[in-house]
Amino acid sequence: MTRIKKRILFLFNNQPALCLAIFCLLIYMLKNYSLIDLFIEIDKPSSSKFYIETAKYGDYPVIYHIENPGELERLIPSSIYKRIQSGDKVMIYDKGNISLSRISGKKSLALGIQIGINSASKDDLTALQGVGVKLAEGIVNYRESVGRFKSIDDLYGIKGMGKKKIEAIRPFINLD
Repeated sequence: MTRIKKRILFLFNNQPALCLAIFCLLIYMLKNYSLIDLFIEIDKPSSSKFYIETAKYGDYPVIYHIENPGELERLIPSSIYKRIQSGDKVMIYDKGNISLSRISGKKSLALGIQIGINSASKDDLTALQGVGVKLAEGIVNYRESVGRFKSIDDLYGIKGMGKKKIEAIRPFINLD
């Protein structure tokens, strides 16, 4: 017998409780953690997720996952209910004034919400992997001088944006 087989048999004969614990842990991990799922799902933003961030004046903001329209009606004043999209930030001030903006780029990506290249700020764009401050400035300057992006492929007109970079960020951006 090889040395490994001898050690395994020794372990089973002398430490059965430890072997049982390791076996149970292995079964638990196989049932609950699949490496295939991690690699498939980690880079795919979900369009079925609906998140909004709300805050009342002076309070900390809270991000809500909305599963049905009734929840949205409960959280948001009816005056802006129809305009709400996933990834919106709603600020409610003292006198009932309301402002509507977007969740930051980092929060959007963490929640699986795409960043709109026609509305994103320079800071939001730098949340994208491979997009630094200069490239984000280039995107904003292009948008201000030429107008709204009509296609993701319009990014090829920006200095520093090549095929690899555009294909890497394509799943995380849209034309909003």
